[in-house]
Amino acid sequence: NVAIVGASFYNSGAPWLQGDGMAYVFDATTGALVSTLSARATTREDSFGRSVAVSGNVVVVGMPMDRGMAYVFDATSGILDK
Repeated sequence: NVAIVGASFYNSGAPWLQGDGMAYVFDATTGALVSTLSARATTREDSFGRSVAVSGNVVVVGMPMDRGMAYVFDATSGILDK
């Protein structure tokens, strides 16, 4: 039972600039962080994390500014499904 939060403007290097984005998976019962998700964005403004969805143990994170890409992850391990 997980919840996902997208942070499409996340930028670790320069917080005043739009970044590559991140997504965070939390245990919906305890609120504990389960995994942190990222993808290699092709540009700084690809907005990874702008759209998110979860179904069971599968998490989908959208990156709409990069040709509408979406990434599928295992929610608990954070491993990208290829």
